[in-house]
Amino acid sequence: MTARDDIAQFLQSDDRAIAFALARLNFTIDGFAVDTAGFRKIGQMVELGTITVGTSARGHGHVTAAVYTALNRNRLTVPPGLDLTGRTARAVSDQAMVVHECTHALMDYHRFQTSAGAQEVAAYIAGALYAKARAVVMSAPGDPQTDAIFSSAHAVVANRGMVGRLNQTLAAADPDVALLAAAVAGHREYAEVADDPARMDGIGDLMDPWYPARYW
Repeated sequence: MTARDDIAQFLQSDDRAIAFALARLNFTIDGFAVDTAGFRKIGQMVELGTITVGTSARGHGHVTAAVYTALNRNRLTVPPGLDLTGRTARAVSDQAMVVHECTHALMDYHRFQTSAGAQEVAAYIAGALYAKARAVVMSAPGDPQTDAIFSSAHAVVANRGMVGRLNQTLAAADPDVALLAAAVAGHREYAEVADDPARMDGIGDLMDPWYPARYW
């Protein structure tokens, strides 16, 4: 199957473990609702080709290996060889990365206006929540800036018990969310753009330092 098929099937999966984790993706942050039905909708758009899928020239382990690009392109670019059906920590890492990028796509779909940094905060929380629901904690040993983002995102999820308590409301002013926002703003990929307004049709060509080096 193609990467497009894999992503479309993953977002609409009936696999018990995957479906459970996707069903945890229900929270609101600064007025934007992240919801399981939205990810299924993104999966349908990928399946139909409304959102196109390409292969990244950057291999596994590069911090910008996965990108969602709006700017009328509506394109998801991912590294080759993703495992979107497995149960290993490595596979869950791939799946959480897709959740992260598809959170950007969901904001693009709804034309939700916020800052680039705030979009990243929502996407990292969604990725961390999916991973936590699969009993995986993301990390990036050897990359303190990226690891700080992962640690802060997982702290938001864990401290609030988001796997078991759905439909929580988060705000930028919340101390744990603010710590995550600071980690995002302090990352080399975001330092100059975190406060910039995101465009109505998505996050533009900003590349996300989501995909960590693989340590499994």
